[in-house]
Amino acid sequence: MAGLILGDWTHRRGDAGGSRAVSARILNPKPRVAWRYDLAFDGRIEQVRVVRDVVTIAATPTIAHSGWQHAEVVALDAASGRVVGQRRLPDPVPPSTMVASLDSVRIIATRASEPAFLYTLEPGSLAPVSRVRVEEGDVASLDIVDAWGEGQELWCQVDTPRRDTRLFINVANGKAARVRLPIAAELVREPCLADGSLFVPLSASSADRDVVHPCVRITGKNVTPIGEPIEVRKGAMAAVVAADGAIHIVTAEPMSEGGRTFEVSLRAFDRESRLQRGGTRSFELFAPGAERLRLVRRPSGELLAQLVDAQMAARSDLFLSDDEGAARLQLGNKPYVADLALGDQLVAHRELEQGRAVVVGFELDRRMRILGRRASIRWSFETPAVGSPVALYAGGGYVFVRGSRSLLALEL
Repeated sequence: MAGLILGDWTHRRGDAGGSRAVSARILNPKPRVAWRYDLAFDGRIEQVRVVRDVVTIAATPTIAHSGWQHAEVVALDAASGRVVGQRRLPDPVPPSTMVASLDSVRIIATRASEPAFLYTLEPGSLAPVSRVRVEEGDVASLDIVDAWGEGQELWCQVDTPRRDTRLFINVANGKAARVRLPIAAELVREPCLADGSLFVPLSASSADRDVVHPCVRITGKNVTPIGEPIEVRKGAMAAVVAADGAIHIVTAEPMSEGGRTFEVSLRAFDRESRLQRGGTRSFELFAPGAERLRLVRRPSGELLAQLVDAQMAARSDLFLSDDEGAARLQLGNKPYVADLALGDQLVAHRELEQGRAVVVGFELDRRMRILGRRASIRWSFETPAVGSPVALYAGGGYVFVRGSRSLLALEL
């Protein structure tokens, strides 16, 4: 039975990537490799974005004897894997992040202590539109950590020498708007962009760095707090997702100093009124070595959170939360990284030796059992060698498996 599955996926930094359509046999998926793309040069795939029928790849070539390292951008036809556009960026710095839409492909290329450049290319053909140098005279070392784009907006997070301050720059249309946010010490946060505003979780509300707002909303240069100030523990992590007219903030706090157990909780606020929706739901997760928090949002509205390490390897079970409460869920007997939700299924992966990976479709219980909710494997697929690390994306009718040197298109 052929059909269509709509899904949300999570990028490497943990924010919801949006909805895409993937062709699938709903009752009996039979995954297979539809096509494979290997880099035509010696290098490493850094970024992948899928918009409709175009897959765009940003790669960093291996440094040649000259020492120049110009990023390569490749556009592929999603149906066949055929190259439809290719361009080498003119400045010798690697790609930091890429934002793709129906109208443009925007890439920021930078290296610490060197200039940062914003390139705008046409989708598919990758014809050049503009090249802008991002100026920032307030910091000695310009290092763009990540970027979020929507429409004409493009917010960048810039690393600064001060650990208790984060700098966000809106470089849309070459006009940089700068917003400095004080934050509690040693917090790891994952913002998101919605309605032209940047939502940043856990921002300090006073000189007391242990008291923060659950989230702030940045529109232009205006910063609006969301929620009453709360106390957070040292080493807390947070991520935010804007969906269904609400702001969903997931926080993971260590239970003790240098602890291996985290208390994961969800707070939801109305996006317009900024009033909290319902109470706070929490659960404890055992997560030794966890350094980041990633989210997956299911079409039902249920949020799934997982703690991962710096290499994006799974370090915890799943935290599930919806209007009916919170629960903990284990993905099989081996650690799988939750990547994306397709219909009622959760697609996850686990890296194997020699650059291979196993991609699995889990079916999640919809109700609570005596021993909790369960996840059962609906289908699995072991990939050929693509190189480590591995990441999953969805769109253009396929699930894409990205390795360091290859990209696979999986048909379900």
